[in-house]
Amino acid sequence: MPPMDIATTIVGAGTKALAGVLTSGKRIGVASVGSREDLRAVYLDYGQACTHYVLAVGWMHELGASDPKNQWKLADTAITSLAAAASMMSLAHVAVRMSASPEVQRQARELGDATMALGNGDAVLGAPKREALHKTFVDTMDAYLLLCRVELRYRPRWWEPHRSIPRWWKDRSARKEAEQLLRRDPAGQ
Repeated sequence: MPPMDIATTIVGAGTKALAGVLTSGKRIGVASVGSREDLRAVYLDYGQACTHYVLAVGWMHELGASDPKNQWKLADTAITSLAAAASMMSLAHVAVRMSASPEVQRQARELGDATMALGNGDAVLGAPKREALHKTFVDTMDAYLLLCRVELRYRPRWWEPHRSIPRWWKDRSARKEAEQLLRRDPAGQ
């Protein structure tokens, strides 16, 4: 290797290391645990795992109502999918318990209970009871997602008025635009 290539490689590596130290506040070799991005990934994984489990349970229910000839062919795949979904949900729940606040943990537990109630009784329940369990699951999932949004500070808190001003200004301009559209006559002139 010529001396110029070695020097270029050393300078390039030094530049990358220096840029890594100086940018985004992260040090080389130090993992960032507990950042908003990490929490968002954990919360999202748990929500997706619960949804995947509910979909797998629904697929099992449809498989039971399908043609008996095809039922045995697809049973192995359906059972494998259900077991994988349950495993994924358990692992995601552990991640939520490790990193979330107590409020999110409580809501995640309620979401897991609603998900498992739907999965455990789906085969023996009638349509009205199954629909009630689905509604409970959807309501619990909505509450979980809302709490996660608050936890991740997607909405401004009361002590952060500087985050509300751009939204207020955007709403004001949208109202003005709507008023101008309403003032025009219906013919569009």
